Amino acid sequence: MLDVFERSIMERKKGLIGWSVGLLALVAFTLAFWPSIKGNSEFDKLFDDLPESLQAFVGENSITSPVGYLESQLFLYLVPVLFAIMTIGRLSDGLAGEERRKTMDLLLANPITRSRVVLEKFGASAASLLAPGTALFVTLWLGSMAVDLDIGVAGLLAATLGSMFLALVFGALALVVGAATGKKGLAIAVAASVMTAAYLLYSLAPMVEAVEPFQKLSPFYYFLASSPLEHGLKATHTLVLLGITAVLVVVSTWFFARRDVAV
Repeated sequence: MLDVFERSIMERKKGLIGWSVGLLALVAFTLAFWPSIKGNSEFDKLFDDLPESLQAFVGENSITSPVGYLESQLFLYLVPVLFAIMTIGRLSDGLAGEERRKTMDLLLANPITRSRVVLEKFGASAASLLAPGTALFVTLWLGSMAVDLDIGVAGLLAATLGSMFLALVFGALALVVGAATGKKGLAIAVAASVMTAAYLLYSLAPMVEAVEPFQKLSPFYYFLASSPLEHGLKATHTLVLLGITAVLVVVSTWFFARRDVAV
């Protein structure tokens, strides 16, 4: 048998191709509108007139600037959430999906520890992000040159990696729930609900005084607050995201090692 890592990737290779092509198309579609928006003061006026409650959802930078345009159209919400959906789906299926399909007993019948199963399932999902992540970065890099969107390669790479790191947090949460309960649907629901709540917490905190002290509890803060497109990834923020992910993976191995697995 293939090891768990390679098997997990090979089982979903068609999905990786689909996600990569989809992101390529999304970026191409987004960049196609840049020439009509670049330097158009009417768009700035339109967004300046938006209520404060809505401005939080379109970013602080001007939409007619390269950073502001990519932030508002891709990295403020859409790309991180798409990466998170992909990762939540894969990691909720990694353990709980095997149990639902009644194939976990075949996997565990091999000379392999439960901890290794969890770690390799997670590792395969993390590695799988490289395909759509590469498609996103390369398309943005080449496309930005084609439409004269002046933004640095370092910023594009930072925003892409930051989106992937953020997605792993919510994917690891789905892994925890799946490891603890063996229920794929519950794992997806919990991770998706926490992701939505975390985004709202980050976005609404500047407008709601009672919520503002809790903004740093949102993983989105550690991706967006430093404006990775403009300033790159902040080392301490990246370590927070990776640290949360590592803790959740460890918790997953603990739950999975101690639970009676359905066969």
